[in-house]
Amino acid sequence: MKVKTLTLTLVPDRKVGTNASKLRGFFATRFNEYTLLHQHNCDKVIYMYPLVQYKILKGIPLVFGINEGVEILQEIFNKYEKNRVR
Repeated sequence: MKVKTLTLTLVPDRKVGTNASKLRGFFATRFNEYTLLHQHNCDKVIYMYPLVQYKILKGIPLVFGINEGVEILQEIFNKYEKNRVR
């Protein structure tokens, strides 16, 4: 069995605290249609190993995708890059 992983490293423009729940909250609010980002479905908690995880390591926010979580993070990243003003 192969496990797909993806780490999305964010580059903040200001100092980030150590509370990864705020990072999770941002993704859950901004991309609410992806239930794997917030583990809720119609106000019920989805009880399974989280396939998208949020970490802050040495002040760097990271979003880590596993298997189906990889596909969601890639989709979000591609949408963001496509619509990004340069």
